[in-house]
Order: sequence, then structure tokens, then C-alpha cells
Amino acid sequence: MDSPFASKLKTNYCPTVDETVEIKALIAENQARMEHLESRIADAQQVLNKLLEERESLDFNLDSHEALLSPIRRMPADVVQEIFKACLPTHRNCVMDASEAPLLLGRICSGWRTLSLATPRLWSSLHIVDPGQQWSEENGSLAINHWHAGWGGPVEPPMTAVDRPRVSLIANAIQEWFERSGQCPLSISWHLDCRHRHNSAAANSRCIVEAVFSRATRWQHIKFTIGDAVLEDLAQLSVADVPELKCATLQQSPEGWGNSGGHFTWDRLRIFLNAKVTAVAVSGLGLVLPQLALPWTQLTALSTFPTAGREIPVSVHSAITTISRCSQLRSLSLLLASEESTTTEISTSSINVDLPLLHSLRLSGTVGASTALLDRISIPKLTELAWTLHPNSANGAGWGGVEPRPIPAEPLVRFLTTLPLLESLSLTARQLSSSSIKEVLLNLPTNLQSLHVSASFNHTPSFDEDCMVFLMTPVNVGVDSSTPLPLLRNFQLDGAPSVSDATLLRFITSRASTLKRVHVTFGREMQVDIRPDLLPLIGNGLKLFVNYYPVLIENHSPWAGLPDAPQISTWGLPAM
Repeated sequence: MDSPFASKLKTNYCPTVDETVEIKALIAENQARMEHLESRIADAQQVLNKLLEERESLDFNLDSHEALLSPIRRMPADVVQEIFKACLPTHRNCVMDASEAPLLLGRICSGWRTLSLATPRLWSSLHIVDPGQQWSEENGSLAINHWHAGWGGPVEPPMTAVDRPRVSLIANAIQEWFERSGQCPLSISWHLDCRHRHNSAAANSRCIVEAVFSRATRWQHIKFTIGDAVLEDLAQLSVADVPELKCATLQQSPEGWGNSGGHFTWDRLRIFLNAKVTAVAVSGLGLVLPQLALPWTQLTALSTFPTAGREIPVSVHSAITTISRCSQLRSLSLLLASEESTTTEISTSSINVDLPLLHSLRLSGTVGASTALLDRISIPKLTELAWTLHPNSANGAGWGGVEPRPIPAEPLVRFLTTLPLLESLSLTARQLSSSSIKEVLLNLPTNLQSLHVSASFNHTPSFDEDCMVFLMTPVNVGVDSSTPLPLLRNFQLDGAPSVSDATLLRFITSRASTLKRVHVTFGREMQVDIRPDLLPLIGNGLKLFVNYYPVLIENHSPWAGLPDAPQISTWGLPAM
């Protein structure tokens, strides 16, 4: 607004008496004008609010009508059911969790709930959680309730009255889940931790056992970690009770450390004799593999690796006797006992085994036990090998600061040269010297595409700079010169603190044309950040995962101060 006092505004000017009267008159005039404008604004606001309400109503109406035209509404029910099936986890069984399929699918709308409940395939797999375990509501992770009574071992108090209804609810939920599956074959994984149960708790858990066994006629894939009591229940089942069974994994749960558990006799089991059974994995105390009642001639997969962290190896003689019956094996996993306990048996055995179809072998044991087995089997079509070698007990166990003597390379090389089709090798042999590792690498088939070496995390000679340089150095000189493993696509290295970051960078860049995935875990701190040099390769599809875990050496000097926190540096894309 125009004012004769415009030049005096926002200054320290003090008006005269006459100017004060003039200013008051000017203020009164403009206040009247302000009230008039506010009245007009209020009227306009009412009109605007009405228009906004009308627009919101129209927008809601439009969205509702457009939703009727959504393609998902016109999609046939059978197609939606196929989409539902694609939502199920592929690497494990389903769990009773509302945050994932199939339960999540029933929380979207009533129509989807009805459709999910009418799709038996969605409910044909289930992982059953031990009643002694519970989910933490704070972080969503599995928390196991353990009560320890000093050094006497873990002890769990008797199940309380509050726990009994919870177990009953779990059993009822299992029954309802299986009812929704209709007549579909079932895949069930079940870990029943019997180490922390008194007899009263086990008795109250019988309702869960009954819920699982009530559907035995539809078991197709089972993976049970159970104690002697449930194994006794399994021993009561005949072949006719499990007509659909194809794959079975049975792990005996240790019922206390050194207590009276583990007296079950495995040869009483008859469920494996089903004509459809092709894959069996077993591990437990007192297990004598050749005495199991198995359909040997139809087995395509056999494993004795434990899944509950308790090693129960089989003798080399038992392994040879067993696999000599399994001419159809495609996959074999064996945890071998030390050769000292089986030397006599092996020397008197003349069995040679031909496994013409075996393509995957996982083996763990001493050099003596492993070579005693491998010298008697022929596996010309092997493409995948995971080999964990332990030093012979005669070489020392590494206790008291005494390092075991290095593992010789000759037995490894002798076996690896018989595998011309090998494409994937995972080798864990921390007592191999650097020269032995290079000899192994030199004798690997040229078509190897995946290599995983687990080396030592300390400074004992193992996979070192020379080994990494060896993978970048041409083997022959001249026209036919080429680096070892020219088709290498996946490389994984664990340990190897003596390998420098600069050498790793040279290795990756020198083999950039074939490498697709690199996963390295160093037992040291980062030396040089090589990430900027590798960003172009990462952009072109290289999957890279690098960890640094320095080995901390305790220092008791008063001048050492407090140790720094371990440096953990992870960058690049996650491992596949």
C-alpha cells in the first residue's frame, strides 16, 4: 500500500504528534480493508474445499472403477494358482510364518485366501520347529531356550503348564496344514532337539510326533533330526506305511553329551525299502552302513555326512562294501573314519568298485583313509568333487603348538589325473604346502570351471603368492602356451593371508575374459583398496565378494593399550 511514511519504515525514526495522528488514521483505514479481504478469502476457501471434496470423491470413484479392469481380476484361477506356487521357497520347506507364502497369500484379500486354501500344492511342504525353540518377536530370528547346569551339561526344566497348550497349538496347526494339502505327497523337515528335554517334556510333545506320523502314507521327502524315541516309532513302520517315500534324511539327535542316548539299532528300519526310494542320507551312533536295509541297486544319492554337528564317520571297509552294491549312484557323500582303525580290513579286501554314473562326490577324511577308498573305485564321469583332507593322526594333531606335518601331494595328484571330466573342485587341505598346491593345480583337467581352495588362516606355508602367480603364468612356452585352468569361471579362496591385494588384482584382471565370480576371504587386514580398479569388471557382470578378517594376536604388554576392533571390510556384489 502507498504510504507517506514509506521512507521511515524499518528505521529508528520517531514521529511527531501530528504524524502520530495521521499514522493511526492510516492504520484504521487498512484494518477495515484487511477484514474485507479476509471475508472474501473465507468465502473462496469454502468454494475451494467443496471442489476438493468433489475431486477426491471423483478420484476414488475412478480408481475403484479402474481397479475393476485390473488384469489380475480377469486372470483365470488356475493361472493365479501357478503364480502362488512360484511364490513358495525353492531352497527349503515352507514355514508357519505370515510374512511369506503360503500364509502371506491368504492375507491379501478374501478371494486370494479362498483360492490359496483351495490349492493343496501350496501346503505340501512344511518345516516343523522344535517346541523347545521360539521365534524372537523383536528381531524375527530363531531363539533357542537353553538352561545350563554348570559343567554337567545342558538341562531343560520340565515343561510348564503354559508350555503344554503351546505344544498342543503347534500340533493342531500341523494337522490343519496337512489337511489343506489334500492328497499331495509331502515334503517335511523336522528338527527335534532331544538334548534339552526331560521325560515329561517329551511326553507332552507326543502330539506333534503323532501329527507327523499320521500322514506317513504321503511322505515323499523327509529330513528328520530326531532322538531314539522317534527312531523307535520309525522302526515300527513298514514299507506299506510309506508308499510315496523317495528321499529320506535321518540324523540322530544326540540326547545329552555322553549320556545314555544313541542305542538305536539302525538295521531295524524298513522304510528305506520302498520301491520309489532313490536318495538316502543317514548319520547316527552305532550306524553300520552295510547293515542298513536299503534298496542298494536303485539308489542314486547316498550320504553319511552329519547335519547336527556331531561327527560319526564310517570305516573305509564299510564304505567300500556299501558302494559296491550301488551301481546307479549319481551323488555320494562320505565322512570317513581314520584309516588306522580299518587297515587290517582294507588289506584283506579285494573289492574294486565301478561307479560309471557318479558325477558328484563329497569326501572327508585323512589322506590314508581317502586314498584307501579312492584307489578301489572308478569314477570316470565325475564332474564335481568336494574333498576335505585331514592329516593322518601319526603326523600329529597340532595340539600344544606342534604343527602337523604337511600332506603329500602325490596321492591327490594320482587320483585327480583320473578325472578328465572334472568341472568343479572344492579342496580343503590346510596342511598342503605351497609347492604341493601348485602340483595339484598343474594336474587339474583343463576343462575345470570352478575352483574353491580353503587354505590356512595363519602364516603356515599354504596357498601363497607363488600359488596365485602360478595361476597367471603360462605353463608351456611357445605357440601352445596357456595359463593353468583356461576355462576358470568361479574362484573361491579362504584364508591365504600371505596373498597380497595387488596380486589378487593382477589375477582378476589377467583372467577377466573368463572369470564370472570371485569370492575371497583373507585372514588379515586390507592392504590396498583395489575396488576402483575392478569397478569396470563389476559393471560388466563380475560377481565379487571380498572379506578381511585379521587374526588378532593377544598382547599382554601394559604399553599395548586396548586392542582395536577387528577390521571387517566387505565390498562388491554379494556372492551368488
